[in-house]
Amino acid sequence: MAVVTFRQVTPSGTLTARRGVGAGVDTRFLLCAVYFGSEAFLPLGLTQLRDVNAAEAGLGLSAGALAWVLGSILQARRDGDSGHKGRNTGSGRVGGVVAGWALLLAGLAVMASGILVNEIPPWTAIVGWALGGIGMGIAFNAATTDTMEKAVRPGEASAALQLAQTLATALVSGLGGAALAQGQTRPALLATFALTGALGVAGMLLAPRLRTT
Repeated sequence: MAVVTFRQVTPSGTLTARRGVGAGVDTRFLLCAVYFGSEAFLPLGLTQLRDVNAAEAGLGLSAGALAWVLGSILQARRDGDSGHKGRNTGSGRVGGVVAGWALLLAGLAVMASGILVNEIPPWTAIVGWALGGIGMGIAFNAATTDTMEKAVRPGEASAALQLAQTLATALVSGLGGAALAQGQTRPALLATFALTGALGVAGMLLAPRLRTT
């Protein structure tokens, strides 16, 4: 029932990752699934597995948020420069999404290592999530701008993007929480980060479908 309903309230082609707006909504879903689905367990992992206090663990969230802003600024400037120079901004945005995904996945790997590997200093997780935040800012900005420019009905596209973001965050965070409830913290977080990493790879492969030609 949820799948049928989701199909009715999203642009045509969303469930099949159709080129253009459909792929843009899917990209938003995957970006938020990876970013928020991973970030939700950053403080928990640092406090329970690495004996970091809550205040220090919270720095990871702050680092990710501030780095997201920086990534958005970098992509906005890159987008503006491409427009002024007469370049294909659509192609440049797809490149931005791919680059953002690469940084986000690298940041996720570093963050997960800082939480799960005792031989690695725990502050590495904070640095890793700052890197992931930059990637999220770049990819989120580029994908959203490109999708909205292609939308024939901007209101519908905007609502679908927001729905995809909320659904992805709830779904992946819920799956991670369920894994924690069923077992020990380390294996549950390993499974969660493996899932978000796999979704990130899928998102990178999907990026070229943002192009309509």
